[in-house]
Amino acid sequence: MREQHPGVEGGHALLCVAANQLLPPLRNAKYGYRHIVANHRADFENMAAGTYQNWRDVADLAMDAISRDPDKEVPAGGGKACLSRVIFLRNLRTNQVVRQRIVRMIGAVDQNNIITAFPTIGSVSRRV
Repeated sequence: MREQHPGVEGGHALLCVAANQLLPPLRNAKYGYRHIVANHRADFENMAAGTYQNWRDVADLAMDAISRDPDKEVPAGGGKACLSRVIFLRNLRTNQVVRQRIVRMIGAVDQNNIITAFPTIGSVSRRV
């Protein structure tokens, strides 16, 4: 199964999710949805605090915003690109901005696949 997200160059980037029986255990996930769950879920849960959204909503919002309009994009080597954007999170009940964070997203440019996404404090660097 594949979930589609708008791509870096106007196409669609794919967040790959295979059938459960074909997946390695979460601790061995190297890219895509399983990697984000295993390695960055807690980061997105912290971002979601106070917004009345779950971590998947916040991660999806971030990847969608980055795909549509990155603040910064740099090559990451090996046919990959690192994109970043400041994400403003609002409390859905009060409509007040509760936080802003920079989120990075690494993708395979030639395949339009999202490898990973994670919140960070700094901007995109040349090293990932």
